[in-house]
Amino acid sequence: MVMIKKLKSINIYSIALLILIPIICLFKFGWRMDADIWFILNVGKYIYSNGFPHVDIFSMHEGLNYVVQQWAYALLVWPLFKWIGPLGIFIINVLCSIILFVLIYKLCSYISNNKKISLLISILILFLMVNGLFITLRPQMFSYIFLISLLLTWEKYMETGNNKYLILLPILSILQSNFHASLWWLLIIYSLPFIAEIFIINVILKKKTKANLQVSILVLIAMFFCGAINPYGIEAINYLFKSINPYASKYINEMILFSSINKYGISIISILFVYVLYLCYVKKRDIKLRYLFLVMGSFIIAFTASKCVAFFYLCAVYPLAYLFKDWFNDKNNIKFIDRSILFKCIYILIIIISFILCFNYRNRFIFKTTYKNDNVFSELKEKIGTDNVTLYTNYTYGSYAEYIGFKCFIDTRAELYYATLNGKDDIFDDNYLLQRGGLTIDEFLDKYKMTHLLVFDEDTMYLYKDIDNYHLLFEGDTYRVYERDDYNES
Repeated sequence: MVMIKKLKSINIYSIALLILIPIICLFKFGWRMDADIWFILNVGKYIYSNGFPHVDIFSMHEGLNYVVQQWAYALLVWPLFKWIGPLGIFIINVLCSIILFVLIYKLCSYISNNKKISLLISILILFLMVNGLFITLRPQMFSYIFLISLLLTWEKYMETGNNKYLILLPILSILQSNFHASLWWLLIIYSLPFIAEIFIINVILKKKTKANLQVSILVLIAMFFCGAINPYGIEAINYLFKSINPYASKYINEMILFSSINKYGISIISILFVYVLYLCYVKKRDIKLRYLFLVMGSFIIAFTASKCVAFFYLCAVYPLAYLFKDWFNDKNNIKFIDRSILFKCIYILIIIISFILCFNYRNRFIFKTTYKNDNVFSELKEKIGTDNVTLYTNYTYGSYAEYIGFKCFIDTRAELYYATLNGKDDIFDDNYLLQRGGLTIDEFLDKYKMTHLLVFDEDTMYLYKDIDNYHLLFEGDTYRVYERDDYNES
């Protein structure tokens, strides 16, 4: 009977809205098979056949220590890609986007008890995430879901003091360390604002809270130990500290610091301005300490790299639902979605728009790499094969080349090429110095001795048509392929 009552209480229009909004956003802004997906697919295929690698098996370099910090995601996407192609990965992205949006909405609803303002804030967060290109075919999608689940769990514990909610946190820790270990520490970091609030109120202000400080600290310790439950143990959760490189923030787009005049900076400054106005002029109630800590902490994290702006959007924007919880708050018990003809027409319109977008953007289901002239890899493979070939191609193209069978100098697993992680050599530094003029082409080629060079027009080597000890094999409008002079003699 209880289940029947719950089913009857479900608002089909609300559910449709929560599902359709993220789908519309995805079709509007598209979806990308970016460079990272190729090494993830490669890893998934390898693990299914051979188990977990601890030494790199894809690049041309030998003996590099390798921690597959996204192995669970790789095992999820590879069979889907194998069976139904890129559509399988897109389906995962759609489902993750819907789950993320629903969780954000539930989080906002819980702290505000205002479904209308919660929907608006949730749409704002989703728009910021999509517009910032953070909703993409990567394991970050699961990290976002785990992070919002963590925030929702802590919010429920803070308001109820019910210890049963905290059982979820060690489970989230295990999932995060297996799906995306490099971001595992975010679960610890974003637990601290809640524990800090409990400490300040209980210990410093000598007041009582429903949440228990000792229990919260014990759960945090349990999360730490549970994070080591993965095939690589403590190495996985230490991944973040070993993956810091001074050149990465100057070379990789997502690692570059955001500017105050780009879309990230403008959005962050605007959101902070809202908080400042609230603190200065609204006297109805004080903002909760944890929200101040969340905003300040997220602001600091956003400054570490452009990709971290996503965590500002997720963790610093949702408290706005609490600040504006009295807005649109109809005390006459009017339902969130009025089942009037007007609202039904709005929902029907949304559904029609969704189908139109699906039809207009149906070509996005067609598989295309993000590379111009990606056919050059297939042409090169036909001409020389992949056996006994070590291929130079730049950072962006390496993962795809390795996916089709080449052993490459470098790929988009940037951290693998840091000596702190691979235990051997700072290969990434050599790549950076080559591109920025700190290492000559002759020095570079003398050190790595690749059999073939695939040089695109954005590469520094493209400026030099004649390369010592190499001859031109073939070329296109935006690339050249070289072969080492002594290759056929070996």
